[in-house]
Amino acid sequence: MDVARELVERGALGPWGSVLAPMQAAGRGQLRRSWVSRPGNLLATLVCPPAPKPWSDLRPLVFGHLFAEALSELGESAQVKWPNDILCNGKKVAGMLVEERPGCILVGVGVNLAWAPPPEDLRAGRAMDAGQYHPSKEGVGPTQLWRALVNRVETGYMLLLEAFSPKEFLTIFRTRMSWLGGRVLVSEGASVRYEAIVKGISEEGGLVLDRAGQEVVLLAGDVTPV
Repeated sequence: MDVARELVERGALGPWGSVLAPMQAAGRGQLRRSWVSRPGNLLATLVCPPAPKPWSDLRPLVFGHLFAEALSELGESAQVKWPNDILCNGKKVAGMLVEERPGCILVGVGVNLAWAPPPEDLRAGRAMDAGQYHPSKEGVGPTQLWRALVNRVETGYMLLLEAFSPKEFLTIFRTRMSWLGGRVLVSEGASVRYEAIVKGISEEGGLVLDRAGQEVVLLAGDVTPV
Protein backbone atom coordinates (compact mmCIF):
# COMPACT_ATOMS: atom_id res chain seq x y z
CA MET A 1 0.00 0.00 0.00
CA ASP A 2 2.89 2.35 0.71
CA VAL A 3 4.37 1.68 -2.73
CA ALA A 4 0.99 2.15 -4.40
CA ARG A 5 0.46 5.44 -2.56
CA GLU A 6 3.84 6.75 -3.71
CA LEU A 7 3.15 5.75 -7.32
CA VAL A 8 -0.26 7.42 -7.24
CA GLU A 9 1.25 10.62 -5.85
CA ARG A 10 3.82 10.61 -8.67
CA GLY A 11 1.11 10.10 -11.29
CA ALA A 12 2.55 6.70 -12.24
CA LEU A 13 -0.45 4.58 -11.22
CA GLY A 14 -4.04 5.33 -12.16
CA PRO A 15 -7.50 3.90 -11.46
CA TRP A 16 -7.65 0.10 -11.53
CA GLY A 17 -3.87 -0.11 -11.54
CA SER A 18 -2.33 -2.26 -8.83
CA VAL A 19 0.83 -3.29 -7.04
CA LEU A 20 1.58 -6.92 -6.19
CA ALA A 21 4.20 -8.10 -3.71
CA PRO A 22 5.67 -11.62 -3.73
CA MET A 23 6.25 -11.16 0.01
CA GLN A 24 6.15 -8.41 2.62
CA ALA A 25 7.91 -7.85 5.91
CA ALA A 26 5.64 -5.18 7.43
CA GLY A 27 2.09 -6.19 6.54
CA ARG A 28 -0.69 -4.36 8.35
CA GLY A 29 -4.41 -4.86 8.72
CA GLN A 30 -7.28 -3.24 10.53
CA LEU A 31 -6.37 -1.20 13.63
CA ARG A 32 -2.70 -1.28 12.47
CA ARG A 33 -2.39 -4.95 13.38
CA SER A 34 0.24 -7.03 11.63
CA TRP A 35 -0.73 -9.23 8.69
CA VAL A 36 1.26 -12.48 8.69
CA SER A 37 1.97 -14.06 5.30
CA ARG A 38 4.43 -16.10 3.25
CA PRO A 39 5.45 -16.26 -0.43
CA GLY A 40 2.71 -17.83 -2.56
CA ASN A 41 -0.09 -15.88 -0.92
CA LEU A 42 -1.77 -12.98 -2.69
CA LEU A 43 -0.57 -9.58 -1.44
CA ALA A 44 -1.79 -6.63 -3.49
CA THR A 45 -3.13 -3.09 -3.50
CA LEU A 46 -5.74 -1.88 -5.97
CA VAL A 47 -6.26 1.76 -6.93
CA CYS A 48 -9.98 2.48 -7.22
CA PRO A 49 -11.75 5.65 -8.36
CA PRO A 50 -13.58 7.55 -5.61
CA ALA A 51 -17.26 6.88 -5.06
CA PRO A 52 -19.92 9.62 -4.87
CA LYS A 53 -20.41 11.15 -1.42
CA PRO A 54 -23.49 9.10 -0.40
CA TRP A 55 -21.25 6.02 -0.57
CA SER A 56 -18.41 7.43 1.54
CA ASP A 57 -19.22 5.62 4.80
CA LEU A 58 -19.94 2.36 2.99
CA ARG A 59 -16.67 1.95 1.08
CA PRO A 60 -15.24 -0.83 3.30
CA LEU A 61 -18.50 -2.77 2.99
CA VAL A 62 -18.64 -2.25 -0.78
CA PHE A 63 -15.18 -3.67 -1.34
CA GLY A 64 -15.69 -6.45 1.18
CA HIS A 65 -18.84 -7.47 -0.67
CA LEU A 66 -17.26 -7.21 -4.14
CA PHE A 67 -14.20 -9.27 -3.25
CA ALA A 68 -16.27 -11.88 -1.39
CA GLU A 69 -18.55 -12.16 -4.41
CA ALA A 70 -15.59 -12.49 -6.78
CA LEU A 71 -13.88 -15.12 -4.61
CA SER A 72 -17.15 -17.07 -4.45
CA GLU A 73 -17.35 -17.09 -8.25
CA LEU A 74 -13.76 -18.36 -8.51
CA GLY A 75 -13.82 -20.95 -5.74
CA GLU A 76 -15.20 -21.52 -2.26
CA SER A 77 -18.27 -19.64 -1.09
CA ALA A 78 -17.22 -16.58 0.92
CA GLN A 79 -18.89 -14.43 3.55
CA VAL A 80 -18.00 -11.02 4.94
CA LYS A 81 -17.13 -10.49 8.58
CA TRP A 82 -18.01 -6.87 9.24
CA PRO A 83 -16.67 -4.66 7.88
CA ASN A 84 -14.54 -6.39 5.22
CA ASP A 85 -12.71 -9.51 6.37
CA ILE A 86 -13.54 -12.54 4.21
CA LEU A 87 -14.37 -15.97 5.60
CA CYS A 88 -14.64 -19.42 4.06
CA ASN A 89 -15.95 -22.30 6.17
CA GLY A 90 -15.79 -20.13 9.29
CA LYS A 91 -12.10 -19.25 8.90
CA LYS A 92 -10.53 -15.99 7.82
CA VAL A 93 -8.98 -16.46 4.37
CA ALA A 94 -8.59 -12.82 3.35
CA GLY A 95 -8.26 -9.40 4.92
CA MET A 96 -8.66 -5.94 3.49
CA LEU A 97 -7.59 -2.42 4.38
CA VAL A 98 -9.26 0.55 2.68
CA GLU A 99 -7.52 3.94 2.71
CA GLU A 100 -8.72 7.14 1.09
CA ARG A 101 -6.18 9.26 -0.77
CA PRO A 102 -6.69 12.45 -2.82
CA GLY A 103 -8.63 11.43 -5.93
CA CYS A 104 -8.62 7.69 -5.28
CA ILE A 105 -9.15 4.83 -2.86
CA LEU A 106 -6.43 2.29 -2.05
CA VAL A 107 -7.66 -1.22 -1.28
CA GLY A 108 -5.02 -3.48 0.24
CA VAL A 109 -5.84 -7.17 -0.07
CA GLY A 110 -4.22 -10.23 1.45
CA VAL A 111 -5.47 -13.72 0.54
CA ASN A 112 -4.14 -16.91 2.12
CA LEU A 113 -3.72 -18.76 -1.16
CA ALA A 114 -0.72 -21.00 -0.42
CA TRP A 115 -0.42 -20.85 3.36
CA ALA A 116 -2.35 -19.78 6.44
CA PRO A 117 -0.74 -18.93 9.78
CA PRO A 118 -1.30 -21.58 12.48
CA PRO A 119 -3.22 -20.61 15.63
CA GLU A 120 -0.04 -20.18 17.68
CA ASP A 121 1.16 -17.43 15.32
CA LEU A 122 -2.02 -15.39 15.69
CA ARG A 123 -2.84 -12.80 18.35
CA ALA A 124 -4.66 -13.81 21.50
CA GLY A 125 -8.34 -12.90 21.50
CA ARG A 126 -8.68 -13.13 17.72
CA ALA A 127 -12.14 -13.55 16.28
CA MET A 128 -11.36 -16.80 14.46
CA ASP A 129 -8.61 -19.00 13.08
CA ALA A 130 -7.02 -18.40 9.69
CA GLY A 131 -7.67 -20.64 6.71
CA GLN A 132 -6.62 -21.08 3.09
CA TYR A 133 -8.71 -20.05 0.13
CA HIS A 134 -9.10 -22.77 -2.51
CA PRO A 135 -9.86 -21.71 -6.11
CA SER A 136 -11.95 -24.02 -8.28
CA LYS A 137 -9.08 -24.42 -10.75
CA GLU A 138 -5.96 -26.17 -9.53
CA GLY A 139 -2.58 -24.50 -9.81
CA VAL A 140 -3.90 -20.93 -9.73
CA GLY A 141 -1.16 -18.59 -8.50
CA PRO A 142 -1.33 -15.09 -7.00
CA THR A 143 -1.03 -13.26 -10.33
CA GLN A 144 -3.74 -15.33 -12.05
CA LEU A 145 -6.08 -14.99 -9.09
CA TRP A 146 -5.47 -11.25 -8.84
CA ARG A 147 -6.16 -10.66 -12.54
CA ALA A 148 -9.47 -12.50 -12.25
CA LEU A 149 -10.41 -10.68 -9.06
CA VAL A 150 -9.65 -7.22 -10.45
CA ASN A 151 -11.66 -7.89 -13.61
CA ARG A 152 -14.70 -8.91 -11.57
CA VAL A 153 -14.36 -6.16 -8.96
CA GLU A 154 -13.93 -3.40 -11.55
CA THR A 155 -17.07 -4.50 -13.40
CA GLY A 156 -19.01 -5.03 -10.19
CA TYR A 157 -17.99 -1.66 -8.74
CA MET A 158 -19.22 0.32 -11.74
CA LEU A 159 -22.46 -1.68 -11.99
CA LEU A 160 -23.14 -1.37 -8.28
CA LEU A 161 -22.79 2.40 -8.20
CA GLU A 162 -24.92 2.83 -11.32
CA ALA A 163 -27.70 0.34 -10.56
CA PHE A 164 -28.26 0.61 -6.81
CA SER A 165 -28.70 3.20 -4.11
CA PRO A 166 -26.67 2.87 -0.90
CA LYS A 167 -29.81 1.66 0.89
CA GLU A 168 -30.42 -1.02 -1.74
CA PHE A 169 -26.79 -2.11 -1.51
CA LEU A 170 -27.10 -2.65 2.24
CA THR A 171 -29.94 -5.10 1.60
CA ILE A 172 -27.64 -7.01 -0.76
CA PHE A 173 -24.73 -6.86 1.67
CA ARG A 174 -26.77 -8.50 4.43
CA THR A 175 -27.03 -11.66 2.33
CA ARG A 176 -23.24 -12.11 2.60
CA MET A 177 -22.85 -11.15 6.26
CA SER A 178 -21.40 -13.71 8.61
CA TRP A 179 -23.12 -14.35 11.97
CA LEU A 180 -26.31 -12.45 11.07
CA GLY A 181 -28.80 -13.33 13.80
CA GLY A 182 -26.06 -14.94 15.87
CA ARG A 183 -24.66 -14.05 19.27
CA VAL A 184 -21.25 -12.38 19.38
CA LEU A 185 -18.81 -11.00 21.92
CA VAL A 186 -18.19 -7.32 21.21
CA SER A 187 -14.94 -5.57 22.16
CA GLU A 188 -14.78 -1.79 22.05
CA GLY A 189 -11.23 -0.85 22.99
CA ALA A 190 -9.46 -2.56 25.87
CA SER A 191 -12.11 -2.18 28.56
CA VAL A 192 -15.61 -2.44 27.04
CA ARG A 193 -16.81 -5.99 26.32
CA TYR A 194 -20.34 -7.34 26.08
CA GLU A 195 -22.45 -9.97 24.32
CA ALA A 196 -25.02 -9.02 21.68
CA ILE A 197 -26.96 -10.39 18.72
CA VAL A 198 -26.08 -9.24 15.19
CA LYS A 199 -29.15 -7.61 13.64
CA GLY A 200 -27.83 -5.95 10.48
CA ILE A 201 -26.10 -2.86 9.10
CA SER A 202 -26.97 0.80 9.66
CA GLU A 203 -27.19 3.36 6.86
CA GLU A 204 -23.76 4.64 7.98
CA GLY A 205 -22.21 1.19 7.66
CA GLY A 206 -22.15 0.41 11.37
CA LEU A 207 -22.97 -3.01 12.79
CA VAL A 208 -26.46 -3.03 14.31
CA LEU A 209 -26.60 -5.08 17.51
CA ASP A 210 -29.23 -6.13 20.02
CA ARG A 211 -27.60 -5.65 23.42
CA ALA A 212 -29.92 -7.06 26.08
CA GLY A 213 -32.97 -5.77 24.20
CA GLN A 214 -31.47 -2.39 23.34
CA GLU A 215 -30.39 -1.56 19.79
CA VAL A 216 -26.84 -0.24 19.53
CA VAL A 217 -24.69 0.57 16.49
CA LEU A 218 -21.03 -0.42 16.51
CA LEU A 219 -18.90 1.86 14.34
CA ALA A 220 -15.48 0.54 15.42
CA GLY A 221 -14.48 -2.56 17.32
CA ASP A 222 -14.19 -6.34 17.15
CA VAL A 223 -16.84 -9.04 17.18
CA THR A 224 -16.25 -12.72 17.96
CA PRO A 225 -18.84 -15.49 17.66
CA VAL A 226 -19.97 -16.92 20.97
